Amino acid sequence: ILVCKTTVCIMCVSPGEYGVVCPTLIEAVEGDAVTLRGSLSPPVNLTPYTLDLKRLDLSDDLVHVYRDGEDHFPPQSHHYRGRTTLIHEDLIRGTVTLQISSVNLSDTGPYEVYVPDLKARCKSKQVKEK
Repeated sequence: ILVCKTTVCIMCVSPGEYGVVCPTLIEAVEGDAVTLRGSLSPPVNLTPYTLDLKRLDLSDDLVHVYRDGEDHFPPQSHHYRGRTTLIHEDLIRGTVTLQISSVNLSDTGPYEVYVPDLKARCKSKQVKEK
């Protein structure tokens, strides 16, 4: 049995009028699910906004795309196809919650949650633990 722990250290960066509050530590065991989360401060209903969740170190970088009130899967990276779930109910409260299922070592890397219209972003750096 291969067990791998992945630690995600989140750093918040937001040049716009909205800040993004993110957890400081997320751990996942290979094969389990991991939840990436960022909350706008002050809170704003995000359902009408475009959301881009990206892997910053991949050329095929789109982990999940939400536009015009819907998930858009065609531009999604093949690495994440069929493994991401955006929790739409959280968007109303100004929180982006993305679940990635079946986490594996290749999921290690830097991530970004970005709301272009609000210029709000949250960058994360992922570090593996053995």
